Amino acid sequence: MREEGASEALPRRKVEEQPTHEERLAREGRTPEENVIDNQSEEERSSELHSMIELSEEMEDEERREAKENAEEQSDEERSSESIGEFAEGRVDAEKRVAEEKV
Repeated sequence: MREEGASEALPRRKVEEQPTHEERLAREGRTPEENVIDNQSEEERSSELHSMIELSEEMEDEERREAKENAEEQSDEERSSESIGEFAEGRVDAEKRVAEEKV
């Protein structure tokens, strides 16, 4: 059960006034113009970082595609090699049968 007046027993926090944007800049010793330049520089750095991440992801995707293609080509070559080997074995077997039939 909830006690009546329990919320009243909690100390009330003093609400502090938040400084305005201009006051924060003044405290930091910066002008609004400097802040705009800093924000633009930060946006440019962020944009460059995102571009680098996208490029990196594209390169990784391309490497995966190439690896998959190489694996498929290798698999195709192995199947082709196996087929040639099986054909050669079949030919040798056929030649042996023909030779045995002649005897």
